[in-house]
Amino acid sequence: MARYFDDPDYNPRRGAGNTGRVRKEDFSIDGKSWDYRDPYNQREIDRENIGREKSNVTINPNNYAIANPLYDYDYGRVRDAAKELGIGNVNEQSEVDDILNYIRTGQGKKKDDEENKYEYKPTPLPEDPYGRGGDDRLIGRPFPGRPGSGGNKGNVPGSIQYNPPSDNSELGRAISSVADYGNRGTDDYFGRFLPEMGQRNVNEAKATGRSLLSNIQKFQGKVPELGDPKDLFEYYLGKLKD
Repeated sequence: MARYFDDPDYNPRRGAGNTGRVRKEDFSIDGKSWDYRDPYNQREIDRENIGREKSNVTINPNNYAIANPLYDYDYGRVRDAAKELGIGNVNEQSEVDDILNYIRTGQGKKKDDEENKYEYKPTPLPEDPYGRGGDDRLIGRPFPGRPGSGGNKGNVPGSIQYNPPSDNSELGRAISSVADYGNRGTDDYFGRFLPEMGQRNVNEAKATGRSLLSNIQKFQGKVPELGDPKDLFEYYLGKLKD
């Protein structure tokens, strides 16, 4: 029988030849292949009806009754569910029930998987530089305490309000005003405007990073389950031509 397993056309779904035998590592139903036990396998039904004089059979005589409900689903889905549950050969009612429950609910994985499941602990979010109480939706919006925003209009970087000092002469007042305004403007630019803008950039960077981290932690997704490449290879093997 080993020669059947070495045949390049061997497919674990069909089994070896007409015997339904499969390799030890392949999924099976009561020791036989999926197709061999398929209650709706028309090939086996026709074989049984050859030369039959009385009423024809309508169900594959090789079927395994307790496993017939599995055939409401395709081979790959049942095989993968059995693999997740650690079932290689289905020959008990409890195994059929476990597989059906897993397919229908997505539950019933091996206990070892649950016990070894990694417990995700999100990284603590950094403190919000604007003190918004964790509402990241407010990023980019005016907020009290943010330089140049809300009611804090006095902190808007730009020109300063200046009231010229009193002087006895018009020229004296003009010269004093120009000199004083120049001094105060320089002090304002280097002492308020640049530090304030620098702090604003730092705060925006921190707030954006905090929002990004928060949304990553809230993201819920699942890695898609890909089909077995071995099945694809076996399917297309006989269709490829030189």
